Amino acid sequence: MAETQETPSLPDPQSACNHLNDQVYAKVFFQKLAGAGFVPTNDKQAEKFLILADKLRALAEDLRGNAAAVNDPESAANRLLDEIMNQSWIGKPASV
Repeated sequence: MAETQETPSLPDPQSACNHLNDQVYAKVFFQKLAGAGFVPTNDKQAEKFLILADKLRALAEDLRGNAAAVNDPESAANRLLDEIMNQSWIGKPASV
């Protein structure tokens, strides 16, 4: 009598992505954050750190893309910081 083995089914893409984010990315992120001296004390604070990380990653990608496009990373950095400063409480930046 032959035994049949069921092959485990793979999770749907969204579940796989959620698992990867929760079990891998978040653990590594919060370990690195703790190593830098920042330990969230509740879920709301942890969420704010994740949002901040996402914004910083997007800014870094934009900076790399713009710097490569104009081949002048200093100007690209200044321009992006000017944009950030114009949108915040810091005030109007000096012209470069």
